[in-house]
Amino acid sequence: MVATCSRLESEQDSQGVVNMDAKQQQMLAFEKQWYRLGGGSSHAISERFGLNDRDFFSEMDRLVQVEPPATLTTSELRRMRSVIRHRLWMAR
Repeated sequence: MVATCSRLESEQDSQGVVNMDAKQQQMLAFEKQWYRLGGGSSHAISERFGLNDRDFFSEMDRLVQVEPPATLTTSELRRMRSVIRHRLWMAR
């Protein structure tokens, strides 16, 4: 997991704003499509991003904490975070 996390870490500028790389943007777009259904399938996540559930949802958790999608309402963001926490719990 350490190699995966370091590979996916995004850079922060001097104000602490996260600059997402292309893969992180794709991951966020993917989860925005699937969170209403409990998140993307483990198979789709593995096939598309080469990550297991734990690594994918750990990165998603970090991204929505630091840079929540502006296109989501507060209630949608709350639901997405709930799905992420649930999937992390299941991946233990």
